[in-house]
Amino acid sequence: MRVCLSQSVLFLLVLLLPGCSKIIEWGKESFYQGDDVAFSRDLIERYIRSVSVYDQGTTLAKFDVLWLGDEIRTEYARFHTYIAGRNEEQYQALLRRQLEENKHFIAFYVLSIYENPLGDLDSKWHVTLRINNKEFSPTEIKVVELAPEYQTFLGSHFNRFRVPYRVMFDAKDLEEMFLLREETDKIQLFFRSTQKQVFLEWYVDRENRVVEPITDPQQLIQKKRRVKPERTELVKEVSS
Repeated sequence: MRVCLSQSVLFLLVLLLPGCSKIIEWGKESFYQGDDVAFSRDLIERYIRSVSVYDQGTTLAKFDVLWLGDEIRTEYARFHTYIAGRNEEQYQALLRRQLEENKHFIAFYVLSIYENPLGDLDSKWHVTLRINNKEFSPTEIKVVELAPEYQTFLGSHFNRFRVPYRVMFDAKDLEEMFLLREETDKIQLFFRSTQKQVFLEWYVDRENRVVEPITDPQQLIQKKRRVKPERTELVKEVSS
């Protein structure tokens, strides 16, 4: 009897399935869905990196990071201008402010789980930035409220289980040289605890735009990458 009942239910489901798409279409036609607002999703995804750290089956940490490079700040200015109905003059003013900030800082939005606060002296995890084989400590780690545009950029990475931080590094070293230079081929953001360390990396071209890793020897020669020493120098103290 149970077998016959199960087969009957399965038969009814098969009969109803072809009509599901029609019901969905009817719903869309009956309840106005609005139009999607477009942004450069492919561009944004090039600047997002994610990592999860486990100790066997236990989750130790999760980090999702968006590097606020010039391309990201430009897309933010364009996206915000469109949404807010600003004019070209207002767009250019916003874009100038965004790009000017990148002349002083290298900034990231970092999403971490609530169990792993960042930026405190007693935090389990600490963040450093490695560029041109030198490591730098952040000048600021601050919990922030993400603008709606950045929430959209981060998509499913941003949710109520994550805390957003803005992590900022000086754009210049102690000799007032820009960290991001023409010969820079990649940047790495390290997360370290007393148990584990992980890093996220972005490969960049001469204009410091994120690209796929360069593997062609000729391209490597053209890039003029320097030979790097084995040891990494920590050039800044961790800020309090």
